[in-house]
Amino acid sequence: MSEYILKIKKKYWQFLIILKSSHWVYQKINNKKINKLNFKKGLFAVDIVSNMGLGANLHFALQIMFYCHENNLEPKLKFTRPNQKNTDNPFDYLFEQNSTENHPNIEFARIRNWSDLNIGIDWNFDQKLNFDISKILIQKHLKIKSRIHSIVDNFVEKNFKNRNVLGIHYRATDKKSEAILASYDYIERNIQYYLNLFPDTNSLFISTDDKGFISFIKGTFSHLEIITPNDTYVSKKNTSIHLSTQDINQMNQEALINILILSRCSALMKTASFMSAWSKLFKLDLPVILLTKSKEQYFFFPEREIAKDVLFEPVRNKKEIALEYTA
Repeated sequence: MSEYILKIKKKYWQFLIILKSSHWVYQKINNKKINKLNFKKGLFAVDIVSNMGLGANLHFALQIMFYCHENNLEPKLKFTRPNQKNTDNPFDYLFEQNSTENHPNIEFARIRNWSDLNIGIDWNFDQKLNFDISKILIQKHLKIKSRIHSIVDNFVEKNFKNRNVLGIHYRATDKKSEAILASYDYIERNIQYYLNLFPDTNSLFISTDDKGFISFIKGTFSHLEIITPNDTYVSKKNTSIHLSTQDINQMNQEALINILILSRCSALMKTASFMSAWSKLFKLDLPVILLTKSKEQYFFFPEREIAKDVLFEPVRNKKEIALEYTA
C-alpha cells in the first residue's frame, strides 16, 4: 500500500512540474504581446516573479530601468512571489512610481529570468551598468517613500549623532552557496585593522542575518558602542529571511532601512551581498571594504564595480587566501 501511495505522490509532483513549465511557456508567448502593446504606449511593465531578496530584485529592476533609458520607455515594476495570491505590489510599498494615469489598466509581462521577456535581444545590461548610469537611473526611477526616509533619519539622529560609525554587514544563511562564508575571526581581524587606521571610530553598526554574530561583536568590541537595527524579522534555522513566509512588505522595508542606514555610516565593511552593495549605490562616495566576493558566476554589478576601488584589501591569513583563490 505504501509503495502505491509513493507512486501516486510521484505522479502528482511530476504533473505539477509539467503544469508549471507549461504555464511559463504560455507566459513567454503572452509576454511578447504584452510588451508590444506597452511599447506603443511608451511603457515597459515587468512583474519580477521571484523568491529573491530585495537587493537581487532591485538589481533586476535597475537593468530594466537601463533598458528603458536606452529605448525612451517608462518603466513600471512589480515584485511578486511565485505563490503570491493577493494583488499587493511590494515594489509600490517601498517606492513611488511615476504616474501613468493615461494607462490605468496596464498589463505586466511576468518573468523569472531575462529570456521570459521575449523581446528578441540578448540581455546584457548587467555588464553595461556602472556607477554613473546607476546614479541617473536611481534619481529618475527609484524614489523612496517618505515614511522610510523618516524612519532612517530618526534612527541616525538618535544613534549616530556625534559618533564615528563603521557599518558592518555580515551575510550568512543561504549566501554560503554563492560566496565563501567569512569566519568571525576574519571579521574581527579586519575590524581591528580598520580601528587601527581610523582610531577615532567609536561605534559599530551591525546589520546581519546571524544573531550569533551580534553576540560575538558585542563580546569582542565591548569598548565600542554597538548599534543594531530595530529589525522585527530574523532568520530561523539558517534559512534566509527572504525565503520565509513572513510579511514580504515588512521584510523588504526592513531590508531597505538597513541599506540606507549602512549608507549613512563613515565606511562600510561587508561580505558578499546584493543588499549592502545597494548602500554604495545610494551614497557613491561611501568607502567600502569588501571582505568576501561572490563566486565568478554570481559576481554582478554593483559589487563588480565596488571591488575596483575599495578602502583597503582585507587582511587574510594563508588559509583564507587559499580559500578565496579556489572559490
